[in-house]
Amino acid sequence: MTKTAREMFAAIDVDAIVGDDTLIDAHSRFQALADDLDSESAGAHAYRSLSAIAGMMLDGSDWDSPYTPLMSLGGKRTALPDDLDNEALEFFGLLLEEVPPSVLAARMCDILLVRESDRGRRFSLAKQHAEIVAALSLLPDPDDQLMQMWIRAAEIAGRYRLNDGVQALTARALEAFRGGKPIAAWHVAQAMRRARYFNGHSAEIADRLDALASAELTAHAKVQLLEESIRWRRGNDADALAAPSREAIGDTWWQEAKRRRDSSLVARNFLGNAYSSYREVPRHLRSERTRKRVRKLPRLIRVAGERALGEMQKVRSGPIDLSPIVEQAEAIANDTDLIRGLARWFSAAPLQTFEDALQSSNQTGLLNIVPSSTITDDARKVHSTDEDRLRSGVDPSRWAQMVKNHSLHVAAIATAHIRPAVMQFSTNYRLDIRDFEVIVSASGFVPADRKSLYARGLHHGYYGRVTESLFILAPTIEACVRGALQASGVETRNLKTNDTEMEPGLSALMELPEANEVLGEDLAWNIRALFCGPTGPNLRNRVAHGLLDEAESGGDAALYAWWMAFLLAFTPYYHAVRAESTDDVDRMDDES
Repeated sequence: MTKTAREMFAAIDVDAIVGDDTLIDAHSRFQALADDLDSESAGAHAYRSLSAIAGMMLDGSDWDSPYTPLMSLGGKRTALPDDLDNEALEFFGLLLEEVPPSVLAARMCDILLVRESDRGRRFSLAKQHAEIVAALSLLPDPDDQLMQMWIRAAEIAGRYRLNDGVQALTARALEAFRGGKPIAAWHVAQAMRRARYFNGHSAEIADRLDALASAELTAHAKVQLLEESIRWRRGNDADALAAPSREAIGDTWWQEAKRRRDSSLVARNFLGNAYSSYREVPRHLRSERTRKRVRKLPRLIRVAGERALGEMQKVRSGPIDLSPIVEQAEAIANDTDLIRGLARWFSAAPLQTFEDALQSSNQTGLLNIVPSSTITDDARKVHSTDEDRLRSGVDPSRWAQMVKNHSLHVAAIATAHIRPAVMQFSTNYRLDIRDFEVIVSASGFVPADRKSLYARGLHHGYYGRVTESLFILAPTIEACVRGALQASGVETRNLKTNDTEMEPGLSALMELPEANEVLGEDLAWNIRALFCGPTGPNLRNRVAHGLLDEAESGGDAALYAWWMAFLLAFTPYYHAVRAESTDDVDRMDDES
């Protein structure tokens, strides 16, 4: 039975509602109070409603959908504003008139604003929300939810042109910035920048951040303060004003590298950070010390990288028995019908799906949290999971783990399924280049002017010349992807400022948002994991730049690339043969 707002209001202790606890703590406290009451009572309904709004997670900069569930699991989630009934909203309105300014009062006011449709009432709630948040102190050390609440209030005040609210919120933020700890000042500066609150304070904020960075702090804390200071520099002289901060960031990483002589791998990362920071300083603004270090650092990075290789430890797992897979592959290759045997061979080990790759990365969840770097055999750092860019909607750490798992999958399939079978196939069935040209002719994926080349690559791989196959197929696969995108109306060329056009490489093509739609999510994933970089086999780029040694050019990844190319050509050919056989049977039935 639904309880009215007034029944809910009468059933609670208003004085006990607002406390000093955070919203997350309040969420648990209200739920416990509700559990102590009859579940159908007005008091239980009131406390459950309060627990629901206290548990919602706020992103202050997302105007369209500011709230997300506290938890989402198995198709179920915790509450969102739209889940609240009208009685709960009216109850919040009654309660809001009685409680003093607090984080809970601000949350209730904002929920009412989100759900309100009347323009006049929305304006009143916006003004009230700004006043409540401006009354809350951000000292001594605001938590993330309080800062998100301030950002949300700043966004609301700006959109509704509440000048008094903007000034009050700015004053409250500056109070915390000037009087808080370094980490609090950093949080507040970030929040003010995201809210686009500058109003003549940019120089003061940048200077104070620089000053705070000179204190005895950890290297990462110093860098965070200095980077935020750079973001606050404005005007025509911004580069000149930011140059000392950029050099200070480089100096911080330089000192950290010297301090970490116990680990060449860590020192190499810090030296790389220092080099990047120094290079961000415009040449004409670099100090003499910075110029010397920019010249010296590439050699130091290489030396540290070479030493780091000696520090790495191999991790070995228990042996895996692949003999059943080998036996199955060899049995398939001994099929008395070649076409049927090839079809069975390809269907026995389908390409990994993108969904399976995501699931495999879930099994190493903790590894996805810890930042990691990828170092090549020649001591080059080619990737770091610290980057911000998502790949196919996946964060860098998880993507790197997905590619690593895919490489293990490739090695197992190449070793147990592909290599034994192709040796048996080529022993039992002698195919020449014309046979492969017939197979490729049925493929719509391979452009007409690349079919002969594609067939030549398949022919080489069939007889064990994997290196020759790879050096033909890697660029040809790129041409196939480009052709498929262009056939679907996707513009692949980059037009430069001097009116010249450039064709991007495979990695750039696979970054296009249309790639998944044109190629299919699963094929696109396999091409990215196998041919594109910076992690994984990265076959296309490494072939193009001569970075593959003899063993790698004929190794598991190269063999798998040949097999995948063969699969892409054989599948449409097989369907065409089956359709033709069906037509022949139908004609025989008609004649009889």
